[in-house]
Amino acid sequence: MYVTPAEVRAVATAMPVGAKSASTPAMIPDDTLVDLIERASRFFDLCCGVEPGYFEAALYPVWESGHVYVVGDIVTPTTPNAHQYRVTTAGTSGATEPTFPTGSGATVTNGTVTFTENGADVVATTRTVYGDGSNYLRLPPYVPGTLSSSVTVPTGYTSPEFVAQGNFLVRASSGVLPLGFTSTFVDPWTPGLAITVTAKWGYESTPEDVKLAVIELVINLYRETDPAFLKLVNLEGQLLRENLPPRVSEIAKRYRYKGVAFV
Repeated sequence: MYVTPAEVRAVATAMPVGAKSASTPAMIPDDTLVDLIERASRFFDLCCGVEPGYFEAALYPVWESGHVYVVGDIVTPTTPNAHQYRVTTAGTSGATEPTFPTGSGATVTNGTVTFTENGADVVATTRTVYGDGSNYLRLPPYVPGTLSSSVTVPTGYTSPEFVAQGNFLVRASSGVLPLGFTSTFVDPWTPGLAITVTAKWGYESTPEDVKLAVIELVINLYRETDPAFLKLVNLEGQLLRENLPPRVSEIAKRYRYKGVAFV
């Protein structure tokens, strides 16, 4: 899920008063909103042509003081200790951060919240990508600062020098990309060559425009249950829906144009 029920309510309650557009959304049960958010999140994945969960945040949020937590929330200490902690008793965190225990399943109470050790924090893992004959090796999204400075290539090949630029590894003859860099400076990434790269994969946090798109989809899904928002119907009485709200469509196109789509 790319947003929380609280984020949906915050947007919905700020909309102009109308049937199910202001006060009513705040009364939707959490389980109903969670279901709608999950459906909207997966639908947005489909619109972008990516695998489910592509835009999920790679990192868990850090502990916050005076924050309302619900059961199931996961946090990490402000100073990482390689562990994550699941909320097992809902409540509001205290003014100061607790000392998080590192024993398996150990608990700590902070304010009115109970945090339970929930295993290892997100760690860097390997992924295999393949050369396409260009000097630019496209990578999946990764958390900045976690990309390994070296890659692994099959036996018989020499690991090349490269520089990281955005979501690409750019072949280079030195640690600094030459001015006016072209394929004449270095050999390209060999077509089909399996290159193993290590990083913490995924977005550092779900992109804000993706959140906006999903929130709009959730609100639209909920409004479809209200007669006040019914539009033209066909002969069988089925609502004739627009394919996507215009703003959601534009955001989805933006990500497809960035080359994230696999279809």
